[in-house]
Amino acid sequence: MKISISVQDLFNGHTTGGLEFGDWLTLNSEGQLKQRLSFIVSRAKALHTTPYSPDSGMPGNAWGDAQLLHQTAASALIAANDRDFLTAATLAMDAGRMMAQLNALLATHDRLKVMVDYRQSMVDRAEKKKGHKGPLTVAIDEMARRIPGCSYADLLTEMNADAQGQECLLYDLREQGLVTVKFVSVTAEQITYDILNGTKGKTLKTSTLSNKLTEAKKAL
Repeated sequence: MKISISVQDLFNGHTTGGLEFGDWLTLNSEGQLKQRLSFIVSRAKALHTTPYSPDSGMPGNAWGDAQLLHQTAASALIAANDRDFLTAATLAMDAGRMMAQLNALLATHDRLKVMVDYRQSMVDRAEKKKGHKGPLTVAIDEMARRIPGCSYADLLTEMNADAQGQECLLYDLREQGLVTVKFVSVTAEQITYDILNGTKGKTLKTSTLSNKLTEAKKAL
């Protein structure tokens, strides 16, 4: 579904990728990056594909700026989907600066209306809810992918090292923005962890960990 909005409102909601704040918080760092880039791509495209109108009162370079923003954000999204997060982050910063400059230009122009793809954020949200993996599952998936022949014992060792504040794979994964879980304690019966910028003190029975590892390996 497409809706008509004023160009001065074109990038409203970009900080949460067009999602409600609660839905935004359910995404991990990777998901948030992709959602925000997807939103910017959609909105920039809406402007630069709208026919230029001298009667709009807007300077013509706004269309060229929107096209450049669209290309930059789209390249960042492609890099993120390829898990090249260094390139994605660099391009995302460039896109952010371009968007701020364009947004300042659009802020005083309310005569031009553009059609935006409202369905995108709604579809993306539905798809993420349908297939969204929780932060703990993402962490286990990443460890299973990166630890050769990852075993139950390997997971416990990694989680315990993280809980003890020792250098470990999980620390590196968090630094890369791939994992948003910080383990707090590991006992024979229970694993306790925090979600960065989210729920603290979540628990998992140790007995269920092997099932999660099995599912992670099936997905490899």
